[in-house]
Amino acid sequence: MSLDVVTALGRLLSDGSQRASFVADREAWLDALDLEDGADLLRGLDAGELEAQARVLLEKRASEVAERLPRTRPRLGERFAELFAQFAQTGWPRGHLRHLHDARAFLRWLRQAAPEAPHSLDELAVEAELARREGRGRTQAGFAHHADLPLSSAFLAVRFGGRRLRLLLPLPLPSALGRRWRWR
Repeated sequence: MSLDVVTALGRLLSDGSQRASFVADREAWLDALDLEDGADLLRGLDAGELEAQARVLLEKRASEVAERLPRTRPRLGERFAELFAQFAQTGWPRGHLRHLHDARAFLRWLRQAAPEAPHSLDELAVEAELARREGRGRTQAGFAHHADLPLSSAFLAVRFGGRRLRLLLPLPLPSALGRRWRWR
């Protein structure tokens, strides 16, 4: 399977062992990837600039995680950068919630590396924010219009374990011109 140049560059920036292999023998590294196009672009990369860019990305990632851990970060003090760099070697998160997933994974990793460091309130806050953003919260309230119903309705949904109970309350408002929408 061949790769595009953006994916290959992403590997170089996010994985220190890939960078070391690339710097040691560029041609062997490029041959192993079976690039579609762009091998010349990667061949011309300066090793020092590549390492500097990787450091910048790691620092940005660490700062995003530190922002989500306001109680744990001060507990680590100067060790934060070193511990986060060790953690970051385990992989990079993906998706639009990657910083929250990264914060949760870092807290879990810290439980093994420095058990005294993670603050339970940070763990709860990260889990609650992930649950809220992924729609897994325990309660949900909203206002809905539905094309098949003559009236609007308000609803309250509560989760208990795997079950979800929903209470619908009809409102004396006409449905919104056949549009279907909901807000929480």
